[in-house]
Amino acid sequence: MSAEELCREVKKNLTDEIEFMHDLTVASGVEHGASVCQDQNKQVLMGTKCSGDECSVEYPPCPLDSKIVGSVHFHTDEPALMLSSADIENAQELGEILTCVGDEKDKVACYQVKDVSSQQIQQMQTAEKTYTACGEQWGARQPLQTWEAVSEQDLPPPVVDAIMEKCGPAYKAEINDVLKHFKKCVINL
Repeated sequence: MSAEELCREVKKNLTDEIEFMHDLTVASGVEHGASVCQDQNKQVLMGTKCSGDECSVEYPPCPLDSKIVGSVHFHTDEPALMLSSADIENAQELGEILTCVGDEKDKVACYQVKDVSSQQIQQMQTAEKTYTACGEQWGARQPLQTWEAVSEQDLPPPVVDAIMEKCGPAYKAEINDVLKHFKKCVINL
């Protein structure tokens, strides 16, 4: 099944379940996600749902007699519709065709990641390291895996605002420069 076909099937068959995960994420402030599976009859189904901390989610395996073909998870922060290098590496390791990430604004972006090059992943990792280093200059005391991680460090609001203003735009631009080369479809909830 191609990424385009899979995206159509996800939109057609899984939108209600995806919307439910979106609502859980918004209500709890914790990431929710699930594997997207395909059974022996080529039917696309949602795997067991899971939740994680603000920065990550671990996917349970697909049900017996089915295989993983993708995943969906929701970010609790900005920049929400952007995959991280870890999202891509995990998806490639699992053999996913399509990796979907959603935000709190009723959208899900699904990216075809199987053909992403190691050079593109390295470019994203460089952007992530630059973002973290920028945050450290402004007083962040831990790696900034997500924008929300800035506000979790008990920094004064002016420092948080400075980190977002000074570090965020360059990070978003660098990651989007890589993501624009990926095949993508968008699901509106």
